[in-house]
Amino acid sequence: MSHTPSAPSAASKQKPSTTAKTVTTYPLDPCVELFPAMNSDEFNALKQSIQRNGQSEPILLFRGQVVDGRHRLKACQELAIEPKVETLSVKNYEQAKSMAFARNINRRNLATGQRALMAAALCTRKPGQAKFSAATEPPLSQTQAADLFAVSRDSVQRAVKVYCDGSKELNRQLASGETTLNEAYVEVTGSKRIKDSVLLQAAKLVARHKEQESEKSRLARLNRQALLSQKNAALPTGKKKFSLLLADPPWNYGMSNDRSASRMLPHNHYPTMSTDDICAMDVQSCVTKDAMLYLWCPASLLPEGLRVMESWGFEYLTNWVWHKNGGKLTCAGGVAVAHHELLLVGKRGQGLTIVGNDARESSVFAAPVTQHSAKPALVHERLERLYPSVVNRMELFARNARSGWDVWGNQSQQSTAAVPVVQTTLQTGANDESFAHAA
Repeated sequence: MSHTPSAPSAASKQKPSTTAKTVTTYPLDPCVELFPAMNSDEFNALKQSIQRNGQSEPILLFRGQVVDGRHRLKACQELAIEPKVETLSVKNYEQAKSMAFARNINRRNLATGQRALMAAALCTRKPGQAKFSAATEPPLSQTQAADLFAVSRDSVQRAVKVYCDGSKELNRQLASGETTLNEAYVEVTGSKRIKDSVLLQAAKLVARHKEQESEKSRLARLNRQALLSQKNAALPTGKKKFSLLLADPPWNYGMSNDRSASRMLPHNHYPTMSTDDICAMDVQSCVTKDAMLYLWCPASLLPEGLRVMESWGFEYLTNWVWHKNGGKLTCAGGVAVAHHELLLVGKRGQGLTIVGNDARESSVFAAPVTQHSAKPALVHERLERLYPSVVNRMELFARNARSGWDVWGNQSQQSTAAVPVVQTTLQTGANDESFAHAA
């Protein structure tokens, strides 16, 4: 049974009423119930703020009903202040609901389950619909909804199951934060498999514990990233220019922040950057007219690596392959275990001339895997042999200082600089990239 609120019917399009104190009130749309109600302290704080400073954000209306701002409306009514409203001019109800949800996630510190439930409401069809019509088509896919609410697609899929098959009371508990997404999902799916009520309750307790551990892991990760980001600064774009660049960007693999704490997450180790942010780095300002770039790139992100190389002003030439030995290896696109990583080679202008053909080595080299994302030092050694006369060398996103190289990155011991923090549009405290950026 779906709990998707239907578009307001003609009968429900009530006209605004006026109280005895001439304060206009408006009927509430059912979608507002998907957001947890403020507790008394939160509401009193909002009410006092409106009384002191006025109503800063308008109440959103669609077809005469409130889709966002029920607490502001109530506060205005109690204060006898005429509420400020804004009527949405979107074409359909789903778009209006999407805009209302977007406003709320930027204001509320919501748990994973609460955000996943709202994402589910934006990408789930109404009961009895085999196909969406133009008027009722949800504005987002599951993937888009997951990105908007900073949860994984898996969380959205579990929330959809709860949203469609869970009771109204279970959905209310998840929306209010009284229960976790894992607990709610176990209740919906486990009740069909686990007939013993004691075992079902035990399964729900385990689910709650796993979600709590994931949240602890996420908070610890954000603290680590905040400490690293304190070293952030600008790229060195002064008089000194560099002819040889070696770069290891903190790629974002698109892994959501609410994944299990036991699973591999790059941003458990360092703040990641989006490909757009990496491309936007002003690398061209710190390199010479003729230069070479050696860019580390995971095989699964090859298109992104080529885009970064082009954005930095380099022309792709070829690549080297690091054959990884030992260590904890990761999945490669879900179809293999990653035993290799690419080092893309590009030139700017005429590039650089190698010392001689005898300095060339195999494009495939073997080296052991050590700590997460650490690259083998033999690459530095090979580059030094290829270009022995080049002294203006720079390693971007370096971990360690190396003689003969300038280093840049907030994990390096001799950090020249690091990328400035960039805030994302989703301010829920759930998005690691709000601490961005350099590794």
